[in-house]
Amino acid sequence: MSADQASPKSPRPSIVTLSCVFIAVTAFLTLTELVTALMDWGTVDMQKAIAPALRQLQANGVDVAMTGLLRILHGVALAMVLFVVSMMVFAIYALRGDRVSRVFASVFAAIAGMMSLPAGTFGVLQAAMLLLAAGALWSTDARRWYAGEAPPSAPALSPATASAASTGLPPPPVPVRPASVLTASLVTILGSLAAGAFATIYLVVYTFARRAYMEAINSGPFGDMVKPDDVQLMMQVMLWASVMILPIALAGVLGAAALLARRRIGRTATLAWAWATAIIGLMLLPIGLLATAGAGWVIALLRRDDARAWTP
Repeated sequence: MSADQASPKSPRPSIVTLSCVFIAVTAFLTLTELVTALMDWGTVDMQKAIAPALRQLQANGVDVAMTGLLRILHGVALAMVLFVVSMMVFAIYALRGDRVSRVFASVFAAIAGMMSLPAGTFGVLQAAMLLLAAGALWSTDARRWYAGEAPPSAPALSPATASAASTGLPPPPVPVRPASVLTASLVTILGSLAAGAFATIYLVVYTFARRAYMEAINSGPFGDMVKPDDVQLMMQVMLWASVMILPIALAGVLGAAALLARRRIGRTATLAWAWATAIIGLMLLPIGLLATAGAGWVIALLRRDDARAWTP
């Protein structure tokens, strides 16, 4: 084993798993958006989208044409592809215990967070989560694990251990977090963050750009298929759904964190989150199909015997 690899004998802290997975998933989602944009590069829709920015540059005295701006943005997009691929690879290797990758994953996550700030409310939320993930890779438990050190022993014996020691019996085994609990917690946290970000963005659009959003739908390719009254009704439904999603997303994150910490309330809160998410997903079909499937997976995982035993 190389000197830059963490010892496999010590269990990986959950904070390292959550941080690396979040960084890798964020990089992957960004990569899919960049690839999609590159596949549609130079189309009429893209030129319409960047036309306001071009007019602003020209108003400020910058002599640039549409073709020149597209060429510059194409180079930036290619550089971003290389950046997010590197961030994803470093996060994966940091998850495996590579110390050098931990450094680069932290730096890349911090840079990505800073670049997300101009993207409005969602960008601020994403930046905060990326900075927290980068900082979590340098927490006490994470530093100890990457250094290959064993977790600190408890300062005092538990009653069961003390009783076993006095009778000469071996102490009870230390509970190991089941894979079902870890998977359910990760799905809950990532799903809650994604749902919360979606609800926040929609509430911002509904509050500050509702008329422009309705005009965009009515003038879009499916404008002839829906009536203005139907669009307004759909937006009202999405408004109340977003209002319900935000507290449920917060409860999901807190419940999953409590579940990882082996709190009894954690399993109850996570199951409540999963059932609520499954119901809301059924109400928002077909776009809610993914939420319902993920919630059903969490319910199935937490009904396993090892998950029940984790929170006695």
